[in-house]
Amino acid sequence: MPKQVLFGQKEFHELSAFLIQNGFQKITPHQKHISLWRQRLVPPRKTHGSETGFVYSHPDHNWKVVVWTSFVEPTGKPKPQDNIWVLIKENDLALYFRPPIRRTEFALERLQTYALIAKTRVLVRPCCDECRKYLDIKKGKGLRSRYLVCNNINKHPDKKIRTYNWDKDMPEEALVILRDEREARAKYWKAQRAKGKIPGKAILIRKKWKPAEEVK
Repeated sequence: MPKQVLFGQKEFHELSAFLIQNGFQKITPHQKHISLWRQRLVPPRKTHGSETGFVYSHPDHNWKVVVWTSFVEPTGKPKPQDNIWVLIKENDLALYFRPPIRRTEFALERLQTYALIAKTRVLVRPCCDECRKYLDIKKGKGLRSRYLVCNNINKHPDKKIRTYNWDKDMPEEALVILRDEREARAKYWKAQRAKGKIPGKAILIRKKWKPAEEVK
């Protein structure tokens, strides 16, 4: 397991400047509160302050990229136990989580890379080849697999749903990075299975935010 390396204020300010320069905006405490209030969600455990997040919103449709840095600005340091997350949401609904970025030596460089790849997915959101409607994200059979779908069956000659590859219309430079990452992950998972371990187990046992009415 790679050694954990927590970044400080200087690195956080550099990260903030990079994200803002690339069209992201800092999520205000009010925005975070309103989003959680609309979903009626409460955290699964005691939190160590409110971490700083950033959002990139597309001007023409409702997909957006959200980055959770694990950094708590009032304390000037990251949460003691957490990962960095990059996700794609439609309004308040999270549709895609990329694998968590562990806080190791090159974590912030990886965050910058995958934040821009997620932004690219939002920018090039594909349309159906037949009806030209924006495609939607659907969960595949694998833990993290996703594909794209068009349910606009009334505009399809055979009245059937159309499905497309998750990487549809993504530029080659992004695909090169993604292919390398997927190959490395496949090798790691194969090695884990050979040891009798369950790859991706963390996502199955991770405690999720719960609706407020379920919390006693």
